[in-house]
This record gives sequence, C-alpha cells and structure tokens, in this order.
Amino acid sequence: REGGDPSEADLAVLERQLEKQEPLTPAEVESAVRVDTTREPDWEALRKSLACGARKEKR
Repeated sequence: REGGDPSEADLAVLERQLEKQEPLTPAEVESAVRVDTTREPDWEALRKSLACGARKEKR
C-alpha cells in the first residue's frame, strides 16, 4: 500500500525491501558508518564516526 502509515508496515513490506536492496556504491561505502546491532552501542565512538564523516563532506 503506497502512501500508507509507515507504522502499519508488516513482514511483507520488509520482505519486499530486502528483495530490492542494492549494495552500497564505493562512494557510499566510504562515508558509511557501520553499527553492530548485536552489541551494546559505543555512543562515543559512533558520535566520533559521524562527526568525522560530516567534516569529510564539508571539503
């Protein structure tokens, strides 16, 4: 259902998204921040990664 409330997304929506996902381009990989969702987040390391990426884009 297009234009519907995102909170109503179900398993079928997730399955379609997973089927259509594309790998990141090399440029996207360079600026991507990886987060291991199986572990407790290291918020300070994440903050630093995001801040570093923001500085790269300003160049």
